[in-house]
Amino acid sequence: MSKEINLRERFDELDDQSSLRDIQEYIATMKEARGFSVNSVEREMLLMTEEIGELARAVRKDTGGRIDHKRPHETVNTADELADVLAYLLSVGSMMGVDVQSAYLAKEVRNFDRTWTK
Repeated sequence: MSKEINLRERFDELDDQSSLRDIQEYIATMKEARGFSVNSVEREMLLMTEEIGELARAVRKDTGGRIDHKRPHETVNTADELADVLAYLLSVGSMMGVDVQSAYLAKEVRNFDRTWTK
């Protein structure tokens, strides 16, 4: 029970000003507290891939794409699916020892030296 209380306290420290690194650290803490830290990186990638599929379905629905009208009860929420994909991405980063925020910033610096064409 104390893990849940500490987890809630840790979550309450996050807000719109939190860094990606802060969120990545919270997700690692959350996985440990909820017993999700037993997944292998491969399993985590499979779960993330599943969430990417759910995001694709949500985007398709939100942009007027074709949907299965035989399943009207099925609801999708693009914001929720984006959050799920981000959580898995940050989780994989933690599992691989990658600070995703630093990795992104370093990659973008390298992108400035690339030639982009349309």
